[in-house]
Order: sequence, then structure tokens, then C-alpha cells
Amino acid sequence: MRLPPRPPSCSRPMPAGSLARSLASMVAAPSCAPRAEAMARMRKKDELPSKLCAGCGKPFAWRKKWARDWENVKACSDRCRTALKQKPQ
Repeated sequence: MRLPPRPPSCSRPMPAGSLARSLASMVAAPSCAPRAEAMARMRKKDELPSKLCAGCGKPFAWRKKWARDWENVKACSDRCRTALKQKPQ
């Protein structure tokens, strides 16, 4: 007797040729479905938000590592950030 195939878990890679099974298991298990914010579309660099650096005055574009703290980012690099700290106000 042949056992039915196990549905792939979210943490393990799927074996080749199991696209139909994986789609069925994703519909059946909503916890495995990808999150909307994780599936953001790729953008060109021109489409990303940008700011002027407070240290050097040059424009710099948004980076993924600044996603949670973009409002507080003032400098384009570590060099400009340390220069801002050393500059008397």
C-alpha cells in the first residue's frame, strides 16, 4: 500500500515536481502563505524615496536596512554620521 505524499512544510525546500501539491497545501494551510509585505515588488532606484545627507549635502536613496527607521536617518554613511556628531552645533 502506498502512502499519500506529505505536504511540504514552510521551513523545508520543496522537492522538484511538487508544484501542484505545494499550491494545494498553501491554499489549505494559510500559515504557509507568503506575507504581503514580504512579497513587495522590485523597484528601480529612481522610484525609491531619497533624502539629502545632513553631513555632505548629497542625495541618498532608501535602503532596506533603513526600512523601520527611515524617518530618523539623517546621514548617508557612517563617515557622515560621525562627522555630524563631532561638528559643534
